Amino acid sequence: MARRPKDRILKTEAELEPLTSQTRCRIIEIVEKNKAMTIREIAVQMGAKPVTLYRHIDKLVAAGLLLEAGFTGEGPSEAMSYRTASRTYSIRYTPSNPKAIEHLARIVQAGHRVSARETVAALRTGKATTSTSHGGRINTAKQSRDRDTNYRQDMGWLDAGQLKELNQHLDAIGAIFNSDVQRRENTRQIAITWSLRPLDLTADDDA
Repeated sequence: MARRPKDRILKTEAELEPLTSQTRCRIIEIVEKNKAMTIREIAVQMGAKPVTLYRHIDKLVAAGLLLEAGFTGEGPSEAMSYRTASRTYSIRYTPSNPKAIEHLARIVQAGHRVSARETVAALRTGKATTSTSHGGRINTAKQSRDRDTNYRQDMGWLDAGQLKELNQHLDAIGAIFNSDVQRRENTRQIAITWSLRPLDLTADDDA
């Protein structure tokens, strides 16, 4: 099997459109950190039923984001395994391509819709360990250590050094999630979504 390129930059509409589904984004996130996985193995990591993933896998294969890596197992357990075309994928922001920007916008919107739905669902179970902050600080030390559900908004005027520090912290958070993606004993499936953005002071979001 040929070695996968280290990184592939996604910038065309055909590459970006499949990622407007959060299910397909999560499939990519899981598979790109493994050499090859069957649909059943992917489903275990996602906490999903294999039958719900077939159409998503087919779309990712058609877009060239997933590749068939050959069959594994024998007899009834034989199954096709899949791998990503590169070890990591990055999305390029291309202001000169309005259609690509629209797909990128849809990816962001889909991610935040799913994040909001899952966070609200966690709250409604009545079992979430949470501290909510909206322009204030109500977290206790214990809540900060143990919480599994959190909503927070912050805004400030940052200089170049502070922005650099903020991005370093975001990279560190990403590294935690990338350190071990396997489902294993005494773990829970946790997700985090953040949106770093410059603010347009002329925009009126109450209009």
